[in-house]
Amino acid sequence: MELLFQYPKGIAFHCLHCGLCCKDRSYKPRLILALRSEVLRISERTGLRLEEFAEASGKRTYDYLLKKRQDGSCIFLRDNSCSIYELRPLVCRFYPFSLRKNGNHGYVFSYTNECPGLGKGRPLSKKFFGDLLAYALKELNSEINRSQASYVR
Repeated sequence: MELLFQYPKGIAFHCLHCGLCCKDRSYKPRLILALRSEVLRISERTGLRLEEFAEASGKRTYDYLLKKRQDGSCIFLRDNSCSIYELRPLVCRFYPFSLRKNGNHGYVFSYTNECPGLGKGRPLSKKFFGDLLAYALKELNSEINRSQASYVR
């Protein structure tokens, strides 16, 4: 089954490791939301207890919020690089892009202009966005199924 989605055609992006996406801004706090499965994976792989790096978000689906240092930067940001890059939450994998459901017509990717990496590097392909969407749906469906199973018990 082919996933239907719209994406910003011709947009180039290359991460400049500026850390902007991982820090509060004077005009915008960063909410680094995470799925339960993501915080459990981070805990398991880093040896950190969940309460050392995350707290309840009070939101549906994204149960957790990664903690920040006093300066407003993510607890896992080190020298403007993510120290848990391979384990980073879905919201981090998406930045500077976001995704919304477009009724019954699939999904729409959008982006924020605040990221200085936009317009740098090679244009991103349809495959890039398709792979990102497939990964997101897999993670979210897994989370929803886990959540529903816990209600059945």
